[in-house]
Amino acid sequence: MIKVHIYMILLVALGLFIASCTITGGAVTETGCAALDGGARDDCYLETLQCTKISSDTVRDTCVSEMAIDSSDIVVCDLVQGDSAKGYCQDKVAQKINDASICKNIEDVYWADNCYTEYATNNNQGEFCMLVTRGEQQIECYETIALATNDANLCFNLGTESTIDGCITSIARDTVDLDLCAMALDDLHEDVCLNTVAKVSENIETCDLIGNSLVRESCKESLS
Repeated sequence: MIKVHIYMILLVALGLFIASCTITGGAVTETGCAALDGGARDDCYLETLQCTKISSDTVRDTCVSEMAIDSSDIVVCDLVQGDSAKGYCQDKVAQKINDASICKNIEDVYWADNCYTEYATNNNQGEFCMLVTRGEQQIECYETIALATNDANLCFNLGTESTIDGCITSIARDTVDLDLCAMALDDLHEDVCLNTVAKVSENIETCDLIGNSLVRESCKESLS
């Protein structure tokens, strides 16, 4: 009951804030929304961010979320009732103000993972990828940063041997750094990596470093 009262007080306060704004301040004045029916009326109030006048809980949550994002005010997200909608609100505000500390307060797992992923990739900080709970998304987080920063050490977080070696080869190719090929977990992948760097650098001498005879001869033929 107390929670409901607090929610109503916050909504009233939000309504008063909207009512006090003017067009010149970029806010909302009364429109012809009241003349519309049902969903059309709610959509109209949503477009003008008159959240307290919206009857649908879902649309009202969307409206409050957009207001929080526009104002970069994480406190406004507390007015959102749905767990997923609140998570969305918190995630988008965190992304807008670039604040990872907000992510830990998101209860919805999907949006919490998105929050950490977005912060990690937007700032090229791989340590935040470990906070992502969903395995596939965590791997994508590490891979994105590894390729963006040419940090081959991050490739070792990608799970499978072939994925790790593929990541290392991509970075070796982009940086034309044949020394990175020695980091490959598999001998054949190391040879493939050396072959790739040899072709990019157009250096036939690199082919001589390849252990596999078939790959070595193919490397030399392509550069001769």
